[in-house]
Amino acid sequence: MFRPITSLCSTLLIFSGIGFSETIKNINYAGTGKVEHTLNLYLPSGSGPFPVVIHYTGLAFSWSDAKSDGGLANSYNAAGFAVVGANLSGGGSGTSKAHYPAQIQELKATVRFLRANADQYNLDPKFIGVIGFSSGAWNAAILATTGDVDEYKAGSTTMKLEGEFGGNLEFSSRVQAAWASAPPTDFLAMDGCGSMINHGAANSPEGGLIGGALAQNKEKCAFANPITYISKDDPPIRLVHGSSDNIVPTCQSELMWAALQKNGNKKDQSYTPVSGGHAANFNGSLDFFKKALAANKEGCLDTSSASFDPLATYCSTGNCCTAVRTQPLVTVKVQQAANVRGFDIVNTSASTVTYKILDAAGHVLATGQIASKGSFNLKETGSGLRLYELRGNGVLFQGKVICAYN
Repeated sequence: MFRPITSLCSTLLIFSGIGFSETIKNINYAGTGKVEHTLNLYLPSGSGPFPVVIHYTGLAFSWSDAKSDGGLANSYNAAGFAVVGANLSGGGSGTSKAHYPAQIQELKATVRFLRANADQYNLDPKFIGVIGFSSGAWNAAILATTGDVDEYKAGSTTMKLEGEFGGNLEFSSRVQAAWASAPPTDFLAMDGCGSMINHGAANSPEGGLIGGALAQNKEKCAFANPITYISKDDPPIRLVHGSSDNIVPTCQSELMWAALQKNGNKKDQSYTPVSGGHAANFNGSLDFFKKALAANKEGCLDTSSASFDPLATYCSTGNCCTAVRTQPLVTVKVQQAANVRGFDIVNTSASTVTYKILDAAGHVLATGQIASKGSFNLKETGSGLRLYELRGNGVLFQGKVICAYN
């Protein structure tokens, strides 16, 4: 097992407004002594162990020494999360540069290192999340979708994804949640949907990562696309993308979102288009990780736990989404059978009830009527927060169901 190489004089105390937090800089996660294999650790005050969120900077795949907390450490530390700012090799040529799959192996080595050294740094090895923007969001997305995948075959080629780089191979490289802001997800599709950059060229950011023009390296592109590895056991993934992004075009999140839906993953997967161009958007990310953490503690994400639920999504309280809420005219209840679970609105007394179902943003998802003793299953509207308005016998009732399943 590799031991961390830490400069003692780089340990700082920073006042966060809540308490004192510790920043440990330039930990070498692979034992190589190279700057591209270092990370900074931003620890909260308190006893821990602390859940972890790794932040990756977006730098057009040209990393080397770009590690930072992304402006997240103060708020995340105050909420009890440790934040990691990690480096990895940039694409292209020259010192501290490397071609894919070096990067995926470095990403996985980082996650394994944090688990292997969890006791030393007072970290919770059961929860490691990842967040990033642009090429940093590619890091988040590909870590989320590759899980514990050791190797993968595309066409006639088999590629080692886990590798042995950095050691600690007895530890998992799986992450428990991922937030990807403007992620590249399908390299060969980028030039066909509104980018101002020729991503297919050998000297493009993606070409530098792959090691040549994309059209001449289709199999390698497939290995580098997070969308390639999507499966039903992927963790919660939040995609956020500017609607007028012409650097990493919006289609990249749209394509991945469509693939997530098609694959049938029932976790807290979502895509949020936002106004603006190519810019980092981490608004709401802390709440996202809090919910995933709470659900993970309950065992919703742990396949060895009696509470494991392959259809689980996450309530605002972190509960595994089992609840019954009753109104005078209707009952909103959980239906559960054979691992297929969903909320029903059941009309129990009025002759008819008119319903309107909305998402958290107020968009109407469904309207209609429920006859006496009839029902409407909210799982038809998808997963997430659902608001409802019900009218019966001239009375309006409003409420919310924190979670629904599809």
